[in-house]
Amino acid sequence: MTACLNRPDHRPGPVEIAALRTALHRDLDGRPLRIATATTPGAHRYGHHLIEHILRLDLRVQCRLVPVRGQIAPALAQGDVDIAVRHHADYLGATPPQALHAAGVLPRLDPQYALVTRGHRPLHELPRGSVIATTSDTAAHHLTASIPGADYEFRPVSGPIGELLDAIALGHYRALVAPVSQLGNWPHRITALFPLTTTNPTSQARHELPMILPAPGTGTLLLHTTGTRPVLTQLAHLLTCPRTALTAHTEHALATNLTTTAGAQPGLCAHATLDDHGTLHLSAAVLTRHDRTPALLHAQATGHDPDRLGRRVAADLLARNAH
Repeated sequence: MTACLNRPDHRPGPVEIAALRTALHRDLDGRPLRIATATTPGAHRYGHHLIEHILRLDLRVQCRLVPVRGQIAPALAQGDVDIAVRHHADYLGATPPQALHAAGVLPRLDPQYALVTRGHRPLHELPRGSVIATTSDTAAHHLTASIPGADYEFRPVSGPIGELLDAIALGHYRALVAPVSQLGNWPHRITALFPLTTTNPTSQARHELPMILPAPGTGTLLLHTTGTRPVLTQLAHLLTCPRTALTAHTEHALATNLTTTAGAQPGLCAHATLDDHGTLHLSAAVLTRHDRTPALLHAQATGHDPDRLGRRVAADLLARNAH
């Protein structure tokens, strides 16, 4: 991913598109472009996200999703698929197989969390003892720590998002907390959005939703090839969003520094943004316990170098935890 961080942000012109279209048609030789995805619930959606961006380039190629169980690298190496799309968070704390060449980064999916309730009822109006489903363990822990006085049970659940929404309508849960990107087909069901920033993360009015930061890399989709077919590498580069590549790199640097220095950090969340002046903004939080009560430690900083910024915020979090 580092290779595309400083790539100029430009839109390919008609000559560049025409050349790629010709080369791609020659490479595929009449076959559809085979896109490998994982078999997890969200992977199909990631594949369609890639197809949407390919269609915008007007390359006039057919695309076919190929769900792959287990490791995707062998399927790429054996030529069973042409390109793969994977969620960046899959690789946090691990090194991708050598057969995978990180060739590009798609524009980021919305990492913000949304609240879905029956009848669009606000969170603070839900009755005591309400069971609220979340699609993330981390989100459940952060909500528990952020709303200590509320008598809610935040319960991590899994399954197709449509079935979870049905469970709310049937009364199995009072509400659902899930990333906006998972609710793309049901925007009308969203009751409210949890903020990604706040001026005072330790205090909110009762009617305000607490801040929920996503896990590092949430919504970032990496494109992989074997690196042996230049036309596919060129395609991935044209699809790359430099802004997303830079912010994902920043979040990855934070996670890597924390893991290297202090081991795995439970409940680590982070969100990096890049403003119009080229300044990176990184906010992060980790879970800790104070007198057996879950609590959140927050840190934030700005900078221009993703690695230095990641190290700085990681050191800040570790220093806060030491006290």
